[in-house]
Amino acid sequence: MLVYVFMRGARTQSYPYILKLRRSFSRGFTLVEILAAILVISVALVAVAGSLSLGNALLSNARQIFAAESAAQDQMELIRSMGFAAIVSTYAPNAAFATPGFAPLTDAVGTVAVDYPLGAAAPNNRLIRVTVTVAWTASGGRAMVRSLVSFFTEGGISG
Repeated sequence: MLVYVFMRGARTQSYPYILKLRRSFSRGFTLVEILAAILVISVALVAVAGSLSLGNALLSNARQIFAAESAAQDQMELIRSMGFAAIVSTYAPNAAFATPGFAPLTDAVGTVAVDYPLGAAAPNNRLIRVTVTVAWTASGGRAMVRSLVSFFTEGGISG
C-alpha cells in the first residue's frame, strides 16, 4: 500500500511535493506465509491421524485378548464345578471346547489339557493340572494364545 505525503517547497517552489512512502506493515498474509501455515497444520493432522489409527489397532487387540481370557475363564469355571473323576474322564488327556465368547475372535480354538504333574504312574496320584488354552489369529495374521492353569485334587483342598 502506498501512502502519499504532501510537502511544500522551502524556497522557490510553491507546489506540493508528492512523496511515495511504502508502509512497513500489511493487512494480510503473503502466499508464502499461507503455504507455511498449511504445511504446519497438515503435518500436525497427519500425526494425529497416525496416532488415532494406532490407538484403534491397540483397542481392537485389547478387545480380542479380553474375549479370549474371558472364554478361558468361563471354561475353567465350568471345570471347577465338576468333580475330580468327571474332569479326568471328560477332558483327559486333551479335549476341545467352543463357547460364544469366541465370537469376536478369528479362527479361535479352545483346548483343555489334563495331566498329572507328579506322573501318571505315581502311587496315590490325586493331583491333576488342568490347562485351558485359547488360540486365535489376531489382526495382521499374528497367532495369539492365552492360557489358564489350575490344579485339582481328588479330595479337595482339605482331602
